[in-house]
Amino acid sequence: LGLGRRVHTFGEQKDCEGDFPDDDDVTSITLGPFSLNSGLSSSQFAETALYHHSTRSLLVTDTLVYVPEKPLEITTLDPFGLLFHARNVEGDEIVNTPAKILEGWIKTALLAVYIRPSCLDISDTKESFIWSGWEASFDALRERLIPTPFLRQLVLRRFEADIEEWVAKIGEVCPDIKRVIPCHFEVAEGVDTKAVQSAYLSALRDACGEEKETPHQKRKIRSSSINIGGSSEDGVTRKRDMQFLIDVDTKFEQLGIVPPRLPPHENSS
Repeated sequence: LGLGRRVHTFGEQKDCEGDFPDDDDVTSITLGPFSLNSGLSSSQFAETALYHHSTRSLLVTDTLVYVPEKPLEITTLDPFGLLFHARNVEGDEIVNTPAKILEGWIKTALLAVYIRPSCLDISDTKESFIWSGWEASFDALRERLIPTPFLRQLVLRRFEADIEEWVAKIGEVCPDIKRVIPCHFEVAEGVDTKAVQSAYLSALRDACGEEKETPHQKRKIRSSSINIGGSSEDGVTRKRDMQFLIDVDTKFEQLGIVPPRLPPHENSS
């Protein structure tokens, strides 16, 4: 995120030991850097992805996520955290059962992705929190390759020209993707290049979640082998779960922390 002065941008020095295990088999591409507020920093966000040609694997850091249906194994080694979040209200008993571990995973994933999903109510004066309808929220999220909601809302959608250039670069450098390996959650197997491009292009939707047709979409880059969309009902649910991030984004824009979303092709960094 460009915090501090001692920031090493991966890929700038190819003679740096450990950067590139095999230049012929690994290609790096970088999105950004972007500055959302030049008064704070000239570089606040960038994403470098690595494409491993021999395994046809795209490694990304934060821009894409794929949330699995079942808990990650590491989260079940000590399931207390999942069981803690499995409670529907604060007073619920913590019970260690497979069903409660799964419920805890679902709610933890929703918190991690949306921060405050619509199925979590913290407005009740008698309860610290109330979960309801979390099943539908998770069904609309699970096993889909999506742009990370926080970055999508506050960063990516403000840099349309850069995203389109990034999408084109993915097509050139990574024409035969078969998996995406994000740093968070799970590996997305069975993903092809068009699905990855479509996931990034889906970030170019307005604050209400309505899709803008970009020049790349006019060239018919659409979703393919992996589910990145779902039903229209799933789309409505995801928009509802994005509301907290939309409200934060609106407030940040009013305070001048982030810039307004610029018209197409006027927002290149």
